[in-house]
Amino acid sequence: MPACARSQIVVEGEVGVYHCIAQCVRRAFLCGVDSYTGKDYSHRKEWVLDRIQELAGLFAIEVCGYSVMSNHFHIVLRTRPDIAEQWPADEIALRWCRIFPPHDDTTGEPVEPGEHDLAMITASSEKLAERRKRLASLSWFMKCLCEYIARAANDEDDTKGRFWAGRFKSVALLDEAAVLACSVYVDLNPIRAGLATTPEESPFTSGRDRIKSMRENSTSSPSPDEPNLPETCERPDAWLCELTIQESTNEPANTTAALAASVPQEPASEAGPIATAGTVAVDEAQRPADSSAIAGVAATGESPRRLPARASNQGFLPISVEHYVMLLDWTGRELRADKRGAIPDHLAPIMERLALNRTNWVDTVRGFGRLFKQAAGRSSSLIDAAARRSRRWFQGKAAARMAFL
Repeated sequence: MPACARSQIVVEGEVGVYHCIAQCVRRAFLCGVDSYTGKDYSHRKEWVLDRIQELAGLFAIEVCGYSVMSNHFHIVLRTRPDIAEQWPADEIALRWCRIFPPHDDTTGEPVEPGEHDLAMITASSEKLAERRKRLASLSWFMKCLCEYIARAANDEDDTKGRFWAGRFKSVALLDEAAVLACSVYVDLNPIRAGLATTPEESPFTSGRDRIKSMRENSTSSPSPDEPNLPETCERPDAWLCELTIQESTNEPANTTAALAASVPQEPASEAGPIATAGTVAVDEAQRPADSSAIAGVAATGESPRRLPARASNQGFLPISVEHYVMLLDWTGRELRADKRGAIPDHLAPIMERLALNRTNWVDTVRGFGRLFKQAAGRSSSLIDAAARRSRRWFQGKAAARMAFL
């Protein structure tokens, strides 16, 4: 159980960024080799990754980063209730039925929802409002992820009972500095655990996905031993939330502060807040094409329409993928060498722009999960978040002073 109610950390109806962790129990291995039995569970990594990708295309929640370890996983999520509010009723119904599909009465296998299944949701305004709210809920996203993996693992192990250690842990990331530190922490988990030596060699991490995509984009012509990718092949990070904030956007000026992390209002030398109240309109360029026609495929018997791989195309950090990868690589080398070197000159502007403490950067990344229990960000961000949630304080003020300026 968390130290406080989930509602004190995650505010429903607001855009926010959260670091979530789920861990196994009963000597259960999420994936990897169990040293006690010698059984290899590495194939379960694909289960987790496939499920995360599937849910990223169905929920109004964006996956900013992830890493799958031996008995736990990390995931950084940005909730987008503003996008869910823009989805029409038939799209809400279809997305929900894709998550919880109807089953064939004869075989018991899940099938594509029909017109009747969708009408059961759209016909009730209360049920529709409830489904819309759940599609932007962090708790429902994690429930649909963890329960799915638990059932599959229990079936494979021919056992019953709990697979996860109680409720998942969540930490609110209150400003861009906290988001960057947490993202690097998550991507470097395999290196910290001694399972990999470089970010590009760390499988089942968002950092490796972004590095692979960056290399594919920068290669104008393939090498003799590396053939062209087929046109139908998507980038490895196509389903992940865009990392880089685009300078131009059609979003209105009253964008929520969590989107302020993805739509800069002005050049800033220090990190801005990430989560405040409000609902915004969605840029038409980010809306799924022909969303009103989604429900029609079930009734006509045509091939099921493929939903977008992610909720939007908005980035979440004011730095380029190239700079992020360079920072990731340098920090990984420092962690591996177990030292705390000086930030190189070409990376220093990132620290200055996001108000990060250059001296304590490596220690912040190394101990991020230990330093911040409920919320992470600058001291002022912690104070503001506590006040908005009617709390006296959030744990981590000393850590915030050490990590952020």
